[in-house]
Amino acid sequence: MNNGREKPTSGEPSRHHSRRRFWHRVQRWWSTSWIVDRWWRFDNWFFNWWHPPSGSESPGHGEYGRSRANRLTRAWRRLQRRIKASGPLNRLSVRLWRLRDWWYPPAKDGYPTARHYGRGRRSRFALAWRWVTQRLNQSAFGRGVVALYARFCDWWYPPAKDSHPTAGHYGRGRRSRLVLARRRVVQRVRQSAFGRRVAEVYARAYEWWYPVLDGSYTSHGYYGRRRKSRPVVAWRRFERWVRHSWLGQRCRQCLFRFSEWWYPPFQASDAYHPQYGYGQVSRPVLAFRRWNRWLRKTWVGREFGWILDEAISLFSFAQGELAQALSRRGIQRFLSRKLNIAALAVLALLAVAGYKYGTPYFRHYVEQRYARQAERFMLKGDFARACLRARQVLAINPDNGVACRVNAELADWANSPLALYWRQRAVFLAPTATNRLALAATALRAEPPPCLTAANTLDEIAPELQFNADYHLVAGALATKLDHLGDAEQHYALALKLQPDNPVTRMSLAVVQLQSRDTSLVADARATLELLNADGKLGILPLRSLVAESAAAHDFARAECLSSQLLTNGQATFDDRMFHLSLLHDAGRTNFRDFLRDTQQRAMQQPLYIGELTAWLNQSGFASNALAWLQEMPHQVSSRGFLPLAQADAYVALGKWKDLETYLEAEHWVGQDHVRIAMLALALRKEASKQGSALAWDRAVRLASDAPTALGVLAQLALDWGWLPEAEQVLWRAASKVPNQPWPLTSLQDLYIAHRDTAGLRRVYQALMQRDPNDELARNNFAMLSLLSGKDLPTAHEYAAELFARKPANPVFASTYAFSLHLQGKTKEGVEVLRALKPDDLANPAVAVYYGVMLSAAGEAQASKDYLDKSNKAFLLPEELALVTSARKVN
Repeated sequence: MNNGREKPTSGEPSRHHSRRRFWHRVQRWWSTSWIVDRWWRFDNWFFNWWHPPSGSESPGHGEYGRSRANRLTRAWRRLQRRIKASGPLNRLSVRLWRLRDWWYPPAKDGYPTARHYGRGRRSRFALAWRWVTQRLNQSAFGRGVVALYARFCDWWYPPAKDSHPTAGHYGRGRRSRLVLARRRVVQRVRQSAFGRRVAEVYARAYEWWYPVLDGSYTSHGYYGRRRKSRPVVAWRRFERWVRHSWLGQRCRQCLFRFSEWWYPPFQASDAYHPQYGYGQVSRPVLAFRRWNRWLRKTWVGREFGWILDEAISLFSFAQGELAQALSRRGIQRFLSRKLNIAALAVLALLAVAGYKYGTPYFRHYVEQRYARQAERFMLKGDFARACLRARQVLAINPDNGVACRVNAELADWANSPLALYWRQRAVFLAPTATNRLALAATALRAEPPPCLTAANTLDEIAPELQFNADYHLVAGALATKLDHLGDAEQHYALALKLQPDNPVTRMSLAVVQLQSRDTSLVADARATLELLNADGKLGILPLRSLVAESAAAHDFARAECLSSQLLTNGQATFDDRMFHLSLLHDAGRTNFRDFLRDTQQRAMQQPLYIGELTAWLNQSGFASNALAWLQEMPHQVSSRGFLPLAQADAYVALGKWKDLETYLEAEHWVGQDHVRIAMLALALRKEASKQGSALAWDRAVRLASDAPTALGVLAQLALDWGWLPEAEQVLWRAASKVPNQPWPLTSLQDLYIAHRDTAGLRRVYQALMQRDPNDELARNNFAMLSLLSGKDLPTAHEYAAELFARKPANPVFASTYAFSLHLQGKTKEGVEVLRALKPDDLANPAVAVYYGVMLSAAGEAQASKDYLDKSNKAFLLPEELALVTSARKVN
């Protein structure tokens, strides 16, 4: 059988045979070459040198080094023999043998060499114990115990009438009295009328539960092995019905056909193993075997087929070895050796110890590495990776200062309201001057005047660290925002002295000097900004300052000229174009409409520009133009980003509440649906539909409950609309949803302070105290507000006394404790507590109010007037104002 391939004729050898002959010639030439001969000679010489024959070995032994030891092994054996034959080891071995012979003395009836390691020769302790045991057994007490135990056994296991007297000597055949008594009770119960009735009922129930079928015998299945129960019989009838149904027959036919297709019959073979030695082979196996046969017939398979054979044999060997090693017998053999068990125990202990003591070091290493990477990514401008690494560091250690600083810088870059929180967190973890300056700079951008956070942060910097240009720059920015231009000019002048080559400091000083009333100073500042603009180191920042100064001075012609020059610069942004549009509108220029159309065309490049321009149009009285412009856009453009919100703002600005309701009900804002529903609530309330507005607002709150930032947006919307109860509700929900973020309670605190709501403030400080029990300021404020409102007075008195005992020099804690004593009828003691403070602390309006009230209550009316007059500078709640009013009436 040629398998479909023609055999080559003798006169025409095939290419395969010629290639094989060539390969054999190359092999023969290589095996008889000079290089191979020299290599084998060198190999034999090196082997004979490395494995020298010894006098006791045959010359032919150790061909592969198994009998003839190499030189290294011989040297090690000589060293071992030298060590063993040394004097100290000989003496130690003699002492050990003497100790062994003493501890295992030879018995009189034993051989002296029997059990060389003491297994037959017993130790002195074992011999002593045996001697004591024998003496005890042979004593009268021992014989009495044995006789008593035998009598007890004969009584406890009495011989039965049908049992042999000697059977069950240890209770195996002779049963105990307890078992006999239980058997008598069982027999009595079975022979009684009740027992016979129960047996009849059980037999009937058994006969019903295991019915006799046509093919079963009545005597079979006494315990249900042959006779099946009724559920099994019902299930089998159902199976037979399914099998003999049309669907069951079709399924079996399909399965049979699929089996015949999956295991196809193939042609008979003349080989010894038909069907490859297996029953039936599936199609994937057949395909693999065809591919294997084809590969082996190719040139690559013929030349490198031995590699495939070796790989298959290696895999088979590894599979067998692995199966043998992991078999039950192999595991038992491995665990039977004490050394292996000890090694496993040591490895387990090392693993546990490494995990317990090495994990903190590893986590610290990973934390430091990720923190360095976050800083490096932040410097490169790779904000996505910096944010990812910072989050990973905070997941390992929430108190990592580097991660908090990176998050603060990212929040500053994104203008996020969380930037202030992260800056405060960084200062708390690392209160350095650099972190404090960064916190003050962030607070200046985030907080409105009077910027208490920025001012307090700058005051906390040590005086010796204030001689710094960065400090004076931030302090100058704070003074500028508070309209303290003189202080700002002084700070910028000091910064310029410290850094005379810094153009930023020169520009900041010039910007402040532009607002001066001195015309010469203003002219010098303008000249400075023009020089900086010509220098080009600061880009277009000096030119922007000149434009802003001209617009503030209502010099619209100059401002328009400079703004036009600014727009020609390549660094100009869309905000510069918006400022130029505002200039044209304020100046009433005729080219305003043309520039507006050009700005609208440029804004079509990005949805962010469209939203910014639409917001300006809504605020500037062009809401109808903004609405018409947005409605002319394609829907795929007007539905992107915040443009739907801008269109809704246009409806709000025009007061078209019905059109707004229709527009919002037909829209779906992806990611901002809670804002859409909130604005729908606004439209319904404006249409006098309070019930519908309340339902829509509740729906918006439920949509935003999964995202804390969405709740913050709803709260801000409610505050902008004047919906104080709704804003309060949303902020409290946010405080419960995200207890680890401070902004909900901070917003509630600002809201209650603005409305002088004592009960709300007390609730806020109670939540702060529950969130952080170590927050002493929150505990003090809660105690003071409880004392003012007359709620939970025992707890408030306790908190006030505890805080004062910890820090008696703290004026805030002292005033709370003094007011607590005043309410308890100990006014004089409270006055003495406040008198112990420093005069500067008593001059503080927040402390002076309580000191004046208590002096008035103590009868010192004249002394209380000066302190009560300072209440005009203090923030007073209604209860505090009532205290001051009543104290003044007494005077």
